[in-house]
Amino acid sequence: MRPIRSVSVLIPTWQGLGFLGRLLGALEEQRLDLPWDVAVVDSGSTDGTWEHLQAWAASAPVEVDLHRIHGVEFDHGDTRNLLAARTSGDLLVYLTQDAIPSSPRWLATLVANFDDPEVGGVTCRNVPRPDARLLTRVFSADDPGYAEERRVTRIADPEAYAAADPYERRLLYNFNDVASAIRRELWERHPFPRTSFGEDILMARALLEAGFAIVHDAEATVEHSHDYGRDELYRRGRIDGRFNAEWLDRRCLEREGDVEVLVERVARGDATAIGALGLPPAQAGRLLDQSRHLRRAVFQGLYDGGTSPVRHPGTALLERTDLSVLFVVHGFPPDTW
Repeated sequence: MRPIRSVSVLIPTWQGLGFLGRLLGALEEQRLDLPWDVAVVDSGSTDGTWEHLQAWAASAPVEVDLHRIHGVEFDHGDTRNLLAARTSGDLLVYLTQDAIPSSPRWLATLVANFDDPEVGGVTCRNVPRPDARLLTRVFSADDPGYAEERRVTRIADPEAYAAADPYERRLLYNFNDVASAIRRELWERHPFPRTSFGEDILMARALLEAGFAIVHDAEATVEHSHDYGRDELYRRGRIDGRFNAEWLDRRCLEREGDVEVLVERVARGDATAIGALGLPPAQAGRLLDQSRHLRRAVFQGLYDGGTSPVRHPGTALLERTDLSVLFVVHGFPPDTW
């Protein structure tokens, strides 16, 4: 692997004004002893995001590349590929518009992981926002992206991995590009697949199967959380269930009756976590009822999404490192992208 001599921070944006000022301010404070730059692709924001970016780029302490696309062009995989293609850093650092680096050493901490040539990708630890709801904090406690311990994942036994079922394999692929980094030379061999969800999971699978390690760096933290309601959790669960079925050949829930089984199983852990908050009994009871309501939405979404009959072929790192692109336009953009 080539040593990391330069870094590109890549940010997709859309209607991101709410957190953008804090994100850009945190980037200005970064201290890194390597050349680095920032690239942003905006998907047609109308809330002032684009204008804010233009003003910031004019006085930013590093070189900034701004590019705008039509909203219908956005794709989680394609847009991240576009960001990478517009830059030249040896390390591609991806940030969402609402992930706020917690320290001026965040970027340097992230980059240091790649001193090990076997590390292909690194994901940061998410930390709930100071004003996050109590249940958001409870739910994040069992989310691998919020884990407080460093985790290094690799396929140590290829034969055991080959014999594992899709459920066991999925446990290895935890990777979140809310705040993450990938070696450019590996991205060149495996650009993000075109997908509406899970592009980071597919990247992690490809890196692991090619023999590289994935690191969850608990010291490189970003402030990031969402107080989702029932409808949003169901929608996200359905998308996740469909992704698992179509890309990983894994049905998260085999039977609809499993929804209530899982609600009751998870409720025991939620009850313990809520009890530790020291709330009055009536308030704790209401919070537990709400947690069941929200968990049920997620599990129902996972079941419903998992009924998709579509199956996509797997993706893998290419052996060659050169990249050929055929770009065909048919019709009249942007309406027919």
